[in-house]
Amino acid sequence: MSAPVWGLRRDDVGRVLPVQVDTSGPVVDPLPVELPAELRSSVPAGAARRVIGVDDGWLVAVDKGEFGAGLFWVDKTGTRGRRVDAALDERIRWISRVPFGLIGVAGLCHGEACARRTTVYRIERDERGDWALTAHAEVAGCPAARAIDPGADAVLIGACGALYRVTKAGVDKVGEWSNLLIPRALDASVTGDGHGDYYVSFGRLIARFPGSGEPDWFAPASCAGVQRGAGGECSCVGSRSSNLR
Repeated sequence: MSAPVWGLRRDDVGRVLPVQVDTSGPVVDPLPVELPAELRSSVPAGAARRVIGVDDGWLVAVDKGEFGAGLFWVDKTGTRGRRVDAALDERIRWISRVPFGLIGVAGLCHGEACARRTTVYRIERDERGDWALTAHAEVAGCPAARAIDPGADAVLIGACGALYRVTKAGVDKVGEWSNLLIPRALDASVTGDGHGDYYVSFGRLIARFPGSGEPDWFAPASCAGVQRGAGGECSCVGSRSSNLR
């Protein structure tokens, strides 16, 4: 049996708690219509799917790692659609709505991707009324984990060696660590507590980054040691308990 993977959950009063997360399959948002025939060959089977409803249909981001990804618009009837990110070298793999607009994140953590940069886009109408992408911010490394900052008008991106907070004004670095560590590729791997502290899960190791000072690190109580996997995630050596300390 594989070791449990720790994610992060923020409770009603803002406390961030470790929770075991299901990693057995991708997140697949429901889409009320079928994909138009001309788009189906561009969407790999078994891909993660993010869906946002818009006034003329849906924006759909799909992600199956190196096997395919992209951002698509589908009309309300499912009879028309088009790829929104066709002009990009790096496909959009994650989308979300925040108070300052619709946001798309491009890039994949694979191979030498930590040496690259991640672009965050605003998804907006162009002069013809079509959905289009405008570069909004850029962060160093690849986007392993992406999530909405709870209670804030921001997106969190856990990359190679740093946690970034993307707002309407741009991007700030809110946590930093050795770039040998990469957060688990889950939305639940990054969060904030609403009071200026931010948390990152590396699988079996969790870091808390306060507004000032050094980070705190947490691991299972019986963990004799922590080893780093080839993908930058952490696992426990000799762990017998799922409690954190």
